[in-house]
Amino acid sequence: GALKDSERRLRLALDIAAIGHHEADLATGTAAFDEQAMAILGLTTNALSVEDLWKLAHPDDRAAIGAAAALALDPAVRRTAAIEHRIIRRDGELRWIHWRARADFDETAVPPRPVRLVSVVMDVTERKRAEQALAESKQQLQFVADHAPVLLAQCDAQLRYKFVNQPYAELFGCRPAEIVGRHTREVLGEQAYAHAAPYIEEALAGKRTEYELELPSTLRGPRAVRVAYAPEFDTSGRAVGWVAAILDITERKQAEAKLAQLAAIVESSDDA
Repeated sequence: GALKDSERRLRLALDIAAIGHHEADLATGTAAFDEQAMAILGLTTNALSVEDLWKLAHPDDRAAIGAAAALALDPAVRRTAAIEHRIIRRDGELRWIHWRARADFDETAVPPRPVRLVSVVMDVTERKRAEQALAESKQQLQFVADHAPVLLAQCDAQLRYKFVNQPYAELFGCRPAEIVGRHTREVLGEQAYAHAAPYIEEALAGKRTEYELELPSTLRGPRAVRVAYAPEFDTSGRAVGWVAAILDITERKQAEAKLAQLAAIVESSDDA
């Protein structure tokens, strides 16, 4: 009939989405699982006690799971529980699952009493692993950037910082997090910004550019720097920001000035 067709379509949709389903009977303390849930949780039987199901949860995640379930089971709240957590399957494999659950209540009781917890589960292990790999890659890139012999910054088309490495932040006596999100004018100061503005416009026009600039430094006094801008493009080829690589050339400039002074002294002594 129509009901069986609806159930069949629902079952097919859940199978395609690799979503499992299980129910916990709170009166008997038992839980029943469909085949997809059994596969996700690594079970060999479709009937377990709620206690056995709880033992699958990673010990470090049980407090968060319990808090989410408590809100779902509270008749005054009745919130859908939703959490991503780890399980340790009976074969010892650690997996990540996305768990959502909602309680059914006996409305004749006062107050209403939860009698069943209906849940769906999805294995999100591969996504979690990809996210972890990406986070580790970002950490490695951050480490390399922070130990590079140049100051690095990335800005968007609104002239706000998206990224700076540690040496860049240290030039202004800040931490990177204290610069990201701020406007370049605010960080550079009016004088340095006015000097940099034409080159920023070139970068946002899609051109690579280089120039020299004196930057104020909170910790070290004015610093002479060599700046190179590389425009950043979106998939349509439109410049949406730029990356700056900045080399501190203060010592070189000071050495050049001393050499020039020495040459002038030598020249004047020869004239004498």
